[in-house]
Amino acid sequence: MKEPAANQRQFPRTMIHQQVTVVVEGREYSAYLRDLSDSGAFLYTTARPEGGTQITMALPKSIDSNTPHITAEVVRVVPLPYPELRGLALRFSSRALAVGQA
Repeated sequence: MKEPAANQRQFPRTMIHQQVTVVVEGREYSAYLRDLSDSGAFLYTTARPEGGTQITMALPKSIDSNTPHITAEVVRVVPLPYPELRGLALRFSSRALAVGQA
């Protein structure tokens, strides 16, 4: 049986470039959403959660007016060349979004 390609994803990502708010351990942080899919997202923030941390992301109505807040798990923390910022790869707790669908 053929193995799937390492970069093959179940849900396609949409480049989004949108400011959002994340709540990590009860504290709000501003974040910059880079991309979004039905199952997760990648964003930049000054928050410093560890992998496995549950966060809440507040989505602007322009992305999803029916799901203003979504819970996600941090699955990867990416150090950036800017010491105050981290990149966070998130997996949503449920498939709550329908990115790119009418």
